[in-house]
Amino acid sequence: MEEDIAHLEEPTLFVWGDKDRVASSAIGEYLARRMSDGHLTINRDAGHMPQLDQPEAAAAAVNSFLGASDRR
Repeated sequence: MEEDIAHLEEPTLFVWGDKDRVASSAIGEYLARRMSDGHLTINRDAGHMPQLDQPEAAAAAVNSFLGASDRR
C-alpha cells in the first residue's frame, strides 16, 4: 500500500489521534512524507478514530484542508 500511496498526486490529509494504540502517529507522518502533497494533522486526546473521539477538531482540520485546497 505504501508504494501506491507514494504515487498519489492529489492533496491528501491524514487525520490522526495522538492516543492511537492501533497505529502510531509516526505511521501517519511517514505516509504523508511519502506523498508529493501529503499532509497530517494530529488531534489531541483522540484514539484510532479521531472523527469519533474529537469530531469538532477532525471537522475543523478537514474544513481547513479543503479551504486551502481551493486556493491551490
